[in-house]
Amino acid sequence: MNNFKYAEIKLNDIANGDGIGISFFVQGCHRRCPNCFNKNTWDFNGGKPFTEETMQTILNGINANGIQRHFSILGGEPLCPENRSDVAAVIRDVKQ
Repeated sequence: MNNFKYAEIKLNDIANGDGIGISFFVQGCHRRCPNCFNKNTWDFNGGKPFTEETMQTILNGINANGIQRHFSILGGEPLCPENRSDVAAVIRDVKQ
């Protein structure tokens, strides 16, 4: 995950899934959809570096205060070639 970047983490999000969840916004997208509401996530050079601290923030947030949260991955584009393997690693760690 040397160059993997993310735009934002919302730890108690109710807008991107059922109930309460963690929304993880990856950085970088080639699509440039005309009505995109996350244009700030398009640039692969923007955002913040994904670190072990970032992963720990997500893992700590999943069950914070005894509340089980779902996990949503948004973008940018999580499945573009530049993000795909890193997103897969995040999913694997969250599922454990």
